Amino acid sequence: MTRPSWRQMYKGSWPLWWLAAFFGIIFVANIVLVFFATESWTGLETKDAYEKGRLYNDKLEAAERQKKLGWTADLRLSGNRLDLELMSKDAQAVSAAEVSVQMRRPTHEGHDFSVQMAEQQPGRYVANLEFPLAGQWEADVTVRKAEAVFRLKQRFTVK
Repeated sequence: MTRPSWRQMYKGSWPLWWLAAFFGIIFVANIVLVFFATESWTGLETKDAYEKGRLYNDKLEAAERQKKLGWTADLRLSGNRLDLELMSKDAQAVSAAEVSVQMRRPTHEGHDFSVQMAEQQPGRYVANLEFPLAGQWEADVTVRKAEAVFRLKQRFTVK
């Protein structure tokens, strides 16, 4: 018995159908992956990622300067009221500072907002907030007094 030749083995249209099915499956899989990728995107991205990476050493130096300041902060959210108590290294209230807060929604874009905190008592700053959504929020607090800069980040759950 003789072996069939290559041409006889792959005669007809079935190899073409196998090839079309193979590429069809790849095409359908790619469409499904693109659909899920676009539907599940929350819109969060890092703006200026290159610049942030390049300036990373500056952030480390700022953190070291903040550590030398020795300030301590207690940030609390009760209801819609944000309270900050700020103490210096020698346990004195840090007063007459400019305090700003950037509230960020870590899971969705388009709901972030900023507020200025007012000094209610020496070393105690307050702000009333209006949250557009319940859930996780991150407070990014910046305190400036003369040349001193103090930063604090803290997450809260709003119900």
